[in-house]
Amino acid sequence: MLGVNKRIIWVASCALGVVLAGCSWAPKHYSPDTAELDIPEYWQSSQRGEPQSLDTLLSKQAGQLDLLSLLPSLNLESKLDPLFSANPSFQRRLYQLLEQRALQGQSEAALLPSLNITADRDRTASAGQKASSQHSLRLSSSWELDVWGRLSDQLQAAEFDSQALALEIEYAKRSLLSDVIQQALFLSNGRLALELEERRLASALKNEQLIHRRYRAGLGSLRDLNVAQTESYQRRAATEVLRESQLNYQRDLQRLFADFEMPTFAENTWQDVKFPEISMPATVLAQRPDLQAAFKKIKAADLRSEYSYKQLLPSFTINANLFNSQLKTADLLSSDPSWNLLGQLSQSLFQGGRIKSEIKAAEARAAQAYWSYKEALLGAFFEVDSALSKEASLAKQEQALKASLRYAQQSHIDVEQRYQRGLSSIFDVLSAQRTSFDLQAQLLQLQLDRASNRLNLALVMGLPIKATTI
Repeated sequence: MLGVNKRIIWVASCALGVVLAGCSWAPKHYSPDTAELDIPEYWQSSQRGEPQSLDTLLSKQAGQLDLLSLLPSLNLESKLDPLFSANPSFQRRLYQLLEQRALQGQSEAALLPSLNITADRDRTASAGQKASSQHSLRLSSSWELDVWGRLSDQLQAAEFDSQALALEIEYAKRSLLSDVIQQALFLSNGRLALELEERRLASALKNEQLIHRRYRAGLGSLRDLNVAQTESYQRRAATEVLRESQLNYQRDLQRLFADFEMPTFAENTWQDVKFPEISMPATVLAQRPDLQAAFKKIKAADLRSEYSYKQLLPSFTINANLFNSQLKTADLLSSDPSWNLLGQLSQSLFQGGRIKSEIKAAEARAAQAYWSYKEALLGAFFEVDSALSKEASLAKQEQALKASLRYAQQSHIDVEQRYQRGLSSIFDVLSAQRTSFDLQAQLLQLQLDRASNRLNLALVMGLPIKATTI
């Protein structure tokens, strides 16, 4: 008896030693106190002191509060349900969320007792005796007491995972809507570019006919005719390129809606994207769902690191059994069953360093989640800052291009008049036409770049799909 007590004391001492040793292995936590970390108070683009500063530019803008208000002529609100319900990529993410919530349910179930029922029939026979049957019915229950909060950590980590995935899906919704607006912009701008190229082709064909008549009348050279023909064939090729681009934009839009029919919009004419509302960096970054999701992932990783550490601690389990064994099945429910109740303490003593390795791995995963969040935070800040700076630059470029186009169009008129009086060559006319058309094409592209930049700015600023009114 004394030897048994000594062995019990020795086992308990070992268990206590492992627990105390485990306490020194408490993992490092990486969750910051605030989601913004150390970010500047103002955008860098507004502090450069340029002649046309960003602050001056933004003061003239009426900021929009949501994505739908950036281009209201598209009437996109009525297309949101068909878009989200049919887009395969978005639907796949929704089922990922359902899977994650089901896994969260498993973590919730671990906190509750388990209950099992077992029915058995055993038939035995020995030499010289008649075979007999034994019927048994057992009801067993097991419940692990969450003394250290280990199971609660696992459940809370799963909850953070679900929240992070839901936030990522919200950002995916905004990105999907942004892609639709972008494709609509491509279509509208491409239509104008195609019309411009068709006018350019018509002008080239007109020049070719004029030079051909002059050549046949002996007033022009073969070189002039070759130049005009070269220009007209170049314009034919460029027109076909733009037509195919339009078809590609339509296909991309159909793909987003997962519809073989081309979606129709209320307005097909070009309109500039309105400027989004600008807030301070801390406010902007706090309302970005993807950054909030990355922050949740740090918390989930920290809790899993804590869970791994608590694997070193002893577990407490209560087991209850209710059982009955009779010769006849009918007697199982009519007779009084036997029962036992057992409290169990288990402690892992040696697993070859597996648990400590898992603690280190979980801590490393938490560190990765932190630095991924830090990377996303820096990327978001500079995305906004770059888009703000680009808005100011594109505004200046557009102003300069419009002035240049006015002078080019006037020069084109002057050169044609000089050519009709025999004071300029056909090369001067073609050069003036080419310059005028090139500047118009550049201006169209610049307007598209500016609209796309504003759309991207609204997305990286964290604007919702539709602003909520209080």
